[in-house]
Amino acid sequence: MDTFPGKRVLGLTGGMGCGKSTAAGFFRDAGFATLDCDAIVRDLLAEDAEVAAEVAAAFGPEVRSPAGGVDRPLLGRRVFSDPAALQRLESILHPRVHEIWTGRIRASDQSRWVVEIPLLFEKNLENKVDLTVCVACDPEIQFDRLVRRGLSPADIRLRLNRQLPLEEKVARADFVLLNNSSPDFLRDQVNRLITAQLQPH
Repeated sequence: MDTFPGKRVLGLTGGMGCGKSTAAGFFRDAGFATLDCDAIVRDLLAEDAEVAAEVAAAFGPEVRSPAGGVDRPLLGRRVFSDPAALQRLESILHPRVHEIWTGRIRASDQSRWVVEIPLLFEKNLENKVDLTVCVACDPEIQFDRLVRRGLSPADIRLRLNRQLPLEEKVARADFVLLNNSSPDFLRDQVNRLITAQLQPH
């Protein structure tokens, strides 16, 4: 079944810190429209009153931020150490996120899309896109990048444990981009992939 008639949609995934957003930027430079599911989540938690109310009902009023949204760092500490809590949060957010990104693609005249979906394989969304691409790097490089973002080693382990191992994502993807070195090396791989597989029909 063609989920998005007349459009080519690539699902971009990978491990935390591996460079999904950097790769998405290179696709955008090459003329693709892009969507980031993490950014959609951030917007929902900050700006959607219905979502904030549901999250507060599920996790307590203390997770509300002074601005009326959700205190994401506090919520993150709650859910990443509790699989049942994480599942409860995902049940609130994921249907909305899916509705938003699919709706934006259907409503747009753009024909080539890249959607960053961190949990692409975990949530079995492969059948919603035409091709899957995984951005990968060596574990020690990934860990170092996440530490430089300000995450503690304990936080990193908690969050990585909530995702499929990177090697499994690599095995399941249609294509793999290796991001161990310079941005130019990653950009070259993106451009080669576009030339080989993603030219407009």
